[in-house]
Amino acid sequence: AYLRTGTAVVQPFLELWAQREKDPTSVDRASIVKALNDINGHYLARLAEVGEGEGVDEHLHALEYVATVTEARNPKFADAREFFSDPLFKAWDTPVLASGSISAPFIDCYSIGPQTPDGFGLGYVIQPSYVLVSITSFHEDKISEFRDGVTKASKALREILKD
Repeated sequence: AYLRTGTAVVQPFLELWAQREKDPTSVDRASIVKALNDINGHYLARLAEVGEGEGVDEHLHALEYVATVTEARNPKFADAREFFSDPLFKAWDTPVLASGSISAPFIDCYSIGPQTPDGFGLGYVIQPSYVLVSITSFHEDKISEFRDGVTKASKALREILKD
């Protein structure tokens, strides 16, 4: 199941971040921390729903499966198959970033592969004094730029959140 991070709950954080990039004194630490806590609360609630089999992703994938196996017996399902073949659905259902984490005192590395040919995998291990990050892609030439962006954002976030 996918946990989509490009949602409306992320937008306030991104707007604050963009504003802070333009003028570092324009956004206070408390606003950014609140926006991050809002995202985390939403993410944890969504994670619980996914754990219970809830969510649009699971239902749409089940309907796609039913339409696929039923179309041969019932031509009316061709319309449903057309929906799942639509470029908009395919774009919505194509994760560019696959991420995952695992944390335990004895784990020093973790990785996850990209789920699409042009995507990235981002695995991370959170330890008390550091975060290890692993980035994967089928295109070696794209990793450096992505890594640099992750590094820049991580350093900026660490600077905002320290104390």
